[in-house]
Amino acid sequence: MLFLIKPIKHGILLGCITFFLFACKQDKQQITTDELTQQNQNTTTQTQTQTQTQTQTQTQTQTQTQTQIQTPPHTQTMIETDINTENANGFISAGLDQIVNEGDTVFIIGDTSHLTSSIKTQQWTFEGLNTIYVSDVNSNEISFVVPNILQTQTYILKYTVIAEQDIQYQSSIAVTVHPVNNAPVVSVGGIIINGNVIIQTVFEERAQTLTGSFTDIDSDNLTHLWTQISGVQAILTNANTATSQFIVDDTNVNDTLVFNYRVTDDQGLFSDAQISFNLVAVNDDPIISAGDNQMINSDTQVILTGSASDIDGFITLHQWTQLTGPEVELTNSASAMASFNSIQFLTPTELTFQYIVRDDQNAQVSDEVTIFIDIIKDNSVIYAGVNQNVYSNELVSVSALIVDNTVSLESFVFKQRTNADRLLELSFTDDLNFTFIAPDVFQDSTENYIFTLFATDGFGVTHTSSVQIQVSALPIEPPIINATFTEIILNDTGQTTCLKSEDCTTNIGQDAHYGRDTQLNLIKTGSGLAGFDFTKLDASGNPLTSNTQLFSCVKDNYTGLIWEAKTAATSLHNADDLYTYYQPLSAFNAGSAGLQQTDNSCYQWDQTTPANQCNSQAFINKVNAEVLCGFNNWRTPTFNDLLSILNFENEYLFDENYFPNTNINQPYQTSSTYNQVVLGIWTLYFSRSSAAINSSQLNGKVQSLPLRLVRSN
Repeated sequence: MLFLIKPIKHGILLGCITFFLFACKQDKQQITTDELTQQNQNTTTQTQTQTQTQTQTQTQTQTQTQTQIQTPPHTQTMIETDINTENANGFISAGLDQIVNEGDTVFIIGDTSHLTSSIKTQQWTFEGLNTIYVSDVNSNEISFVVPNILQTQTYILKYTVIAEQDIQYQSSIAVTVHPVNNAPVVSVGGIIINGNVIIQTVFEERAQTLTGSFTDIDSDNLTHLWTQISGVQAILTNANTATSQFIVDDTNVNDTLVFNYRVTDDQGLFSDAQISFNLVAVNDDPIISAGDNQMINSDTQVILTGSASDIDGFITLHQWTQLTGPEVELTNSASAMASFNSIQFLTPTELTFQYIVRDDQNAQVSDEVTIFIDIIKDNSVIYAGVNQNVYSNELVSVSALIVDNTVSLESFVFKQRTNADRLLELSFTDDLNFTFIAPDVFQDSTENYIFTLFATDGFGVTHTSSVQIQVSALPIEPPIINATFTEIILNDTGQTTCLKSEDCTTNIGQDAHYGRDTQLNLIKTGSGLAGFDFTKLDASGNPLTSNTQLFSCVKDNYTGLIWEAKTAATSLHNADDLYTYYQPLSAFNAGSAGLQQTDNSCYQWDQTTPANQCNSQAFINKVNAEVLCGFNNWRTPTFNDLLSILNFENEYLFDENYFPNTNINQPYQTSSTYNQVVLGIWTLYFSRSSAAINSSQLNGKVQSLPLRLVRSN
């Protein structure tokens, strides 16, 4: 047998096997001609001995020797028997079985040197190598690159030679291939200009994306990890994915940030790639305040109190300057606290001052404050009205009085003295009375609005008086927890008839004998059945007549509650729309927030958009954004809120003139949770025939129910 096999991994010669005088590599041991001749003689002697033993009567027999190539123990492939591997004309050999790795380059040389007859054709055939390139299969020498595989495979290579007289010789070898794990190949995103990687610039407090890319020819399960190698500490997010982000908090340092992207396969092989960024620290402006606007009486020392801080440096300059009004002499104008004396002012005066601050990197900011100088003596002639504390969106009424009727007053002017950047729209009924809607203010904060009345008499003397209105955010009314109902003003029941009409005059003590319902000459702001007193409001909150058919809200003049009006038209306020309970604040939901996503049961439903989902919170947000009837503090009613509009006199338990389009088939949702049942809420029907009035829904938080919003006046 004569063959030469040269497996090569990645272009490197691994080794060769020879059974003939054949140069493989200079550093390999060569077999001499004498040694080969001796081997051939030994082989011939052994073959003749075996032939004489098996067939003694035959003297001239051509021996056809069948040889099975032994496959390594780990492969189950059976090697076919050689055909005419040896006879009177000689033999051929395809070589020995081999074990190689994926990616190796294999050279195989078939040996025909022991044939005495000339060769007509020769060919290599294969099993399992259809998809790879094999060099000239019609010569004795072939080569191929072992493909990448996922598990061990054995390929069969058959070498077939046809000599003179069409005698066929055949020899086979088995090549067993083992998979080799390859490390992933990774790279990171970057900007390349003219073949050079440009280091990007990032700024503090601004998010930056890290983008990694990878390939793995073994199709392994891969893990990703971004880590920071050097530089000011950054905050990494999504560090276990190919795309990560980082941000550097406020810092005073310019630095170079280096990040490493590592991809690891499930056999522990990994590859790394790095990317760098130039971090630029951004100077933060100082944070300052010139203080609150002030109303100061004349003959008073006025203090201007400024405050300033700088989180990434220090303050180098404080400066107060006067912008408007009669000039005053400022003391300590180059410090945070300055002052002046208001003794010079004999009439109401408005002054504006600017407070300027500069930091160590020359960043300069400013703020302004307004000082109102009022005159004490003027309240003896006129009185601007009672100071009030009100809530946002509340209707505020201011009524002034003339204290001294002996003074001939010829002109009156009310002027807003504070919050000049937020002038309110005042509606005057006469010179001394006006109303306005209290503005929105932040939760847990207040704003003070001072209005000064200027009255000039016949001698040209101006008399002044001021009134202060303090506006607070409407407090968030928590839903009722565990059926402990809040105390509110309730209407009477509406019951004006007795159980038996003939007993109404004799059986005293029935519901019809008590309460507001029995007052025949009851004075009402609006109108309504029995003791109820309602007023219809338009979309801006203006009152309408009781017979108006189109209205947006209903004000209960007795309880002060304002109710959303429902409509039959397809709109945000459609009476047939249904909503689930949803209260995300754990302090108010008794252990369960309810259900946020529901089916198509309300106007503009969109399950993928939280703002358009059919739950109570989404509905409240939309109505507040609409500023229905001039208000943006709508909420889900409590059980007691709904109870206050029930009219027990009617089959349908409501006043149809003021609450048309009321759903009578399903109970209305409230914010009152039920008796420590996590999913339970109190609900209320508006029809006698539907169910009990004070009904509880054990799974009410996940049921789609009608909802009518309310606000507290």
